Amino acid sequence: MTIIAAYTVEGCPILIGDLLISGIERIDRKHSVPMIGGVENIFPAGSGWSIIGLRQKIEILNATTAIAWAGSYIAARIVIKELKLLASENKLSFSKIKDYFSSLDPDIVKQGVSFIGWTLEKDLFKTFEFNTKNRLSTSLIGTVVATGTGAEAFVKSLSNIPLNSFKATGKINSLATAISTSLFTTGLMLRAEASAASSSSLLGFFGGGYELATFFDGRFQKIGNVTYVFWEARISNLGVTISSPLLALKQEYFNEILLIHSIEFGNHSTQERQITRNDYHAVLPVYAAASEIDLQLLKPTSLNSRFTCHYFGISINGNYEILCKLDHRIDDATRDILFIEENGQVTVKVAQDFLTHIAEEITKKAQKS
Repeated sequence: MTIIAAYTVEGCPILIGDLLISGIERIDRKHSVPMIGGVENIFPAGSGWSIIGLRQKIEILNATTAIAWAGSYIAARIVIKELKLLASENKLSFSKIKDYFSSLDPDIVKQGVSFIGWTLEKDLFKTFEFNTKNRLSTSLIGTVVATGTGAEAFVKSLSNIPLNSFKATGKINSLATAISTSLFTTGLMLRAEASAASSSSLLGFFGGGYELATFFDGRFQKIGNVTYVFWEARISNLGVTISSPLLALKQEYFNEILLIHSIEFGNHSTQERQITRNDYHAVLPVYAAASEIDLQLLKPTSLNSRFTCHYFGISINGNYEILCKLDHRIDDATRDILFIEENGQVTVKVAQDFLTHIAEEITKKAQKS
């Protein structure tokens, strides 16, 4: 009960995995997810089966191979450890991977576990899979190999992203297009997760956050240094009204740990925003035990990122639509949005030309609707 997927955008291999772990309810523990905090309203006491934590579903086995898992956490942990050992011994290749899965211990298979991955061999990216159920077609990028309860929802979101829906500095190459398309999709999934009317993702036991891996700089790597920002907007006879940011979610990797900082703001119009929720989630790889990791070494990271993904929920003529924009920058002085964190307060500075541009885009949407 999860979502993992593999596909290509303009020749760039992409691997997606969610973070949610579900299991038998533990009434002695409270669990939360980055977008909404505590999950008690969705899984009240007595639910029986519930969200019990977050784990990374993507593992970079070596420079040329990345894999994602779904299903049994215990089975996945065994398999990933064995594949990492093969990789450390330089015994990993496309044929070796296929041989490994074809002879996988039946007791592991019975636990219900699936895998999807990419490997680079002789300048050719090859996808491999085990116990997957879906090969879904999209109008945007073609075939997507996916599995888990969220497979169809993910492909639907992916299909709704136009390639020209993001803005970025510099030249937009194939890698930037692949990353942007994928970040927009995962952001849409997160936004739906935060809506009370769309909590079907958590009820379907997928989501909680998403990882993205692709190949760049000569190796497979995960994409960190990402901030998702969620807004509301409406259009009326008086024009376009855009809220201040309602929620920001930063994802960054510290060695093998994924640190997620989610911060929710009160509905105030001043630049200095009142914080109503300020959470951190340290998400470990499948093979790591919490006792093996010194979480005290983790340091809070700035909400500003190389990739900033904006999602505007827009009320237009009684309908509700989403506008997505991506800002890809390193220089704080030129950002569309800048978070300044001091003494427990967060000041949000938004470039006026950015808001003007968004208002123009919303007006165009309204004219087409």
